[in-house]
Amino acid sequence: MPSSYPGRHMSLPRLELITSKKRWMSVANWATPEFTFSGPADLAIAIQLRWIENSIKDWLKNEKSRRDGDYGGKKNRLAFLESLAEERMLMLGELEERTECKNFIAECDRIQHMDIRQKSRIRWALEGDENSAFFHNIINSNISSNRLNGLMIDGEWVTNPILVKKALFEFFHHQFTEPMILRPELVCPNLVSISDSEANSLIAPFSLDEIKEAVWGCEGDRAPGPDGFNFKFIKRCWSEFQEDFMKLFNQFHAEGSINKGWSSSFIALIPKVKDPLGPSDFRPISLIGVVNKVISKVLVNRLKGVMDKLISEQQSAFLSGRSIMDGPLMLNEIWSWLKKSKRKGMFFKVDIHKAYDSVNWGFLDSVMAQMNFPSRWRAWVMATLHSAKASVLVNGSPTGEFECTRGLRQGDPLSPFLFVIVMEALTGIMAKAVSVGLFEGINIPYDGPAISHLIYADDVMFLGGWNQSNINNLRRLLRCFYLASGLKVNIRKCSIYGIGVSDQEVQNMANFLSCKQGSFPFKHLVLMVGANMNLVRNWKSVVEVFRNRLSLWKAKTLSYGGRITLIKSVLNSLPTYYLLLYKAPIQVLDSLDKIRRVFFWGGSEEKAKMNWVA
Repeated sequence: MPSSYPGRHMSLPRLELITSKKRWMSVANWATPEFTFSGPADLAIAIQLRWIENSIKDWLKNEKSRRDGDYGGKKNRLAFLESLAEERMLMLGELEERTECKNFIAECDRIQHMDIRQKSRIRWALEGDENSAFFHNIINSNISSNRLNGLMIDGEWVTNPILVKKALFEFFHHQFTEPMILRPELVCPNLVSISDSEANSLIAPFSLDEIKEAVWGCEGDRAPGPDGFNFKFIKRCWSEFQEDFMKLFNQFHAEGSINKGWSSSFIALIPKVKDPLGPSDFRPISLIGVVNKVISKVLVNRLKGVMDKLISEQQSAFLSGRSIMDGPLMLNEIWSWLKKSKRKGMFFKVDIHKAYDSVNWGFLDSVMAQMNFPSRWRAWVMATLHSAKASVLVNGSPTGEFECTRGLRQGDPLSPFLFVIVMEALTGIMAKAVSVGLFEGINIPYDGPAISHLIYADDVMFLGGWNQSNINNLRRLLRCFYLASGLKVNIRKCSIYGIGVSDQEVQNMANFLSCKQGSFPFKHLVLMVGANMNLVRNWKSVVEVFRNRLSLWKAKTLSYGGRITLIKSVLNSLPTYYLLLYKAPIQVLDSLDKIRRVFFWGGSEEKAKMNWVA
């Protein structure tokens, strides 16, 4: 923007910054020309960030060429002074020059280390390992796995970048476009409503402290959206941005709308399988801008205060006090009780096709209305959805932009909680079906509840008696839920498991449903259901994952401190998930301990080095 444009002025302080195209550079004593803008508050920050990005690019271009030349010159001069020091004592001026060269080279290396660390996306690493071969290998591996070389289009392998981008654009444009203009309205029984005082707290005026808390609650160095900035930059320059954010939220509170000019997002394609062939083999993760993310984060922080009351115990995702292990634990207990009591039962594992991408916005708004969310709050939520625009990133190059008319963006902080609210409607439907006798759940003894389903995000498991009526009514209920919500069950990927019945009966039921026949044991949320975990063979998958994470090439490229840190990271995330639910056999613990020792000392399992353990 021209400096003569009327409006607010801003000068950038010393800062460390990041853009979408350039990584971290240390900026010292750099003052930009003044930024000025007068116009809507919801556009001020977006235009300001765009102006800053253009200024940074110009500065970086000149600074990089200057620094690269200085770096080579300083290294050569340092080498000369070091060789001179071997022949005689250096003079005072030469000593000062050597110190200056060392400091300059160290600072350049530090900046490069920060760049490599962020590209590798490794967060547990020690300070001294950033520029090791380990990080370069990780970066190369990420580039290789995420690079899209071609797609299978109409049965033909296509590598032309233009055709690939066109196919992906059309696929995701269709994916995020609502196919039905009008869907039937579903009155969901048994939904919990928020009180009037809770409703008023949701729509109270926004405060600066609340906005700052949301900004500081966002990860600093995550991949930026189309605006090119991450939250490390926003936090560092918060004093310059806080006034603009406050104006933005005041306008958002009053008008309940978001300008589409800064609601764009990139869709990053994350492979779901090892060798993806078509667009459906990728998981679309949305990279949204900082302004959009702050608004979502503020709404999330308010929503958290009422979510625990609204969401039933059957759901265990994204809520404090509930664990991902609740589902597998209950399934194992129910399976064990049915086996011992010689009762018949059914587990029906459901796969919802493109769950996040298919949510109907009108249905979400209807469910929130039935939960007594105030109209202003619902308008805010709908504004974050209706303003959404996206373009697909293909090897770093975006396709054309399209508007979304359905779906929740994975990567938006608000999306998981909105999806939980949508799935609560299914809980209400099932509760009503059980109460009127349309579906027979599994009645837990000793005055326990009748359990009909368990939900973790889009992972749904239905539990009930083994009879044809149960299956028929469940299929009808899921059909009704799809017509209202847009969430369609992919029946061919579903699995049915029978307890206390023959394999032939299970096969017949699977044929009737056109789904897969399941057998025990099976995995649910990575944990085994119906398995004897006292047997070593049932721990094979845990040992293999542990071995892959602590592969030997990582040991050869990491310092001892880095190896210890990685071992602790793996130990804290992998086996503990299983060990909180199952007691591991001593042979399994010995195997894990052996892998850990071999990794630390850098040997191999066949030819281990001496372990200096007291």
